[in-house]
Amino acid sequence: MKLTKTCSKCGCTDIVEIPSSEFRWREDPVIRSGMGSMVTVSRYVCCGCGYLEEWVDPKEFASAKSYWNKKASADKELQELDDFWRNKLQEKKTVDKG
Repeated sequence: MKLTKTCSKCGCTDIVEIPSSEFRWREDPVIRSGMGSMVTVSRYVCCGCGYLEEWVDPKEFASAKSYWNKKASADKELQELDDFWRNKLQEKKTVDKG
């Protein structure tokens, strides 16, 4: 809808853009991209069927991608560490019972 100004669901051309505002942390949808840093999200709404699209400014992709890739990597490491200690605890319980 952003590029074609036409709804991909119903074909309506009555599209409203709701841009991110300067008070983006209060009222607009945001995506965290670092400590205290956010990527703004613009919305496009079809007035015919209510379909909604959200778009991130391409200039802000790099910061969001970097943040979320690091976060995913850290989350995976924490899960692996948690699994390791959970297994160790289970092994200890098995030895203590035997």
